[in-house]
Formats: sequence, C-alpha cells, structure tokens
Amino acid sequence: MSLTMAVMAPRMAVAGGNLLLMEAPPASTTLAVGAGLWAWPRYPGSARDRLQVLPAVDLALANGFFASTDTGVGWNLSRQASWQYGLRLWPQWGRRGRDATATAPAIGDRVQTEAFCNLAALPALLLQSGLLTGAGAHRDGQQLELGATSGAPIGPDLVAIGLSATFANRAYRRAYSGAGLGAGWQDATLTLGSEHRLSPTWRISGQWLLTRLSPSGAQAAASAGASPWQATATVSAWREF
Repeated sequence: MSLTMAVMAPRMAVAGGNLLLMEAPPASTTLAVGAGLWAWPRYPGSARDRLQVLPAVDLALANGFFASTDTGVGWNLSRQASWQYGLRLWPQWGRRGRDATATAPAIGDRVQTEAFCNLAALPALLLQSGLLTGAGAHRDGQQLELGATSGAPIGPDLVAIGLSATFANRAYRRAYSGAGLGAGWQDATLTLGSEHRLSPTWRISGQWLLTRLSPSGAQAAASAGASPWQATATVSAWREF
C-alpha cells in the first residue's frame, strides 16, 4: 500500500495548520477548480468565527510548482513520494483594529515564507515539518511546526489524522497570544481530512483543525479576552480538467 493511499485518497493536497500533506509532482500539469466553504476564527484568538464561500484552485506542474487555495504557492523540489521538501508562501491572518486590546494590538495580514520537509517513515506514517518566517507585528515572528499524519479507512474513502505542535519565537507569541510571553511551545493541533470522489472528474474534500494554545499561551490569551481553543473547517467541491 502506498503512502498516498494509506494516508489520503488520491489527489488530496491540504495544509494542516502550517504542515503540508501532498503527493509527488504529477507526470503532467493538473488543474482543478471549484468552490469552498470556509469557517475560521475572525482573528487569532477569537471565539467568534467568520463563514465565507471562496473560490478553490489547485494547480500542480510536473516541475514541482504548485498554486492552490489549500496549500499556497510554492515549489516541491522532490520527485519522490517518500520525500517532499521545498519552499512556499502561506498567509497568517491578522487582527483588525476593532478587535484589538491593550495586550493584543492590531496586526495586519501577513505572507509567510515556509521551508517544508516531509518524510514517509512508514507506508501509513508521514512525518512533517515546516519552518516559517514573516508573521507578527514587525514581520519578525518565526515558527517551527512538527507533526505526523496517518490514515484510517472509512468505507471506500480514507480519513487523514494528524497531530502537530508549534514552537514560536517571542515576537510571534507576543503578537498573537499576548504580552509577556517568551519563545517556546505555542500550540498543539489535531487535524482530520478526507476526500470523496463523485466521478472521474468531480471530487469533494474536507478538513477540520482544532488547535489548543499551550498553558502559558492560554493564560495570556485569557487575560486579553481571547480563547485558548481555535477551530477551522473547510469543505470544497472540485472539477478536474
């Protein structure tokens, strides 16, 4: 059984937190378009969600370039399914002025640069890592995310189950979790994702992430009126060409 089949149904490419779950570059260019329903916190630490319908695009080239609403824009430099490594751009949403407090100031949206590296340690176990920079009030926030993903069969489909932990520098933690925090463990995330093929050209994919701030981050968030729990969910319909 291949890693792709063991961990996820074919063609699924998603980002769990800041970690990528994707295949080796295709033999030729692939393109899928559609629409997705997104529900995610209104700002980092918000207990209120925003719900939006957004266009969905998934483009992958044989040379490793990809551009997708699920994975960002980047380059997978590996040609093997057992290794994936490269660079990509990935957003970090900010906090508007109306949501700012004395200990949680307004921050604009940021585009982060991420170096990622994944290893298929076992047929059904993918070890993942991502190093990001560019977030925070002064764009000096940095994160290191480490995780693992496996798969479980649900009828004819598969559900990817992932666990990850994020470590961040002081600039990142103070910007998004509250004043007084130093570098260290930022949060832990549980990720569930799946895909169902409706026909040779149509498929549906979904993902749910639940993030819990570290104890120190949760305490700082509470003092700033923010929630220590964050949930994100997406459901997308795709037409392949």
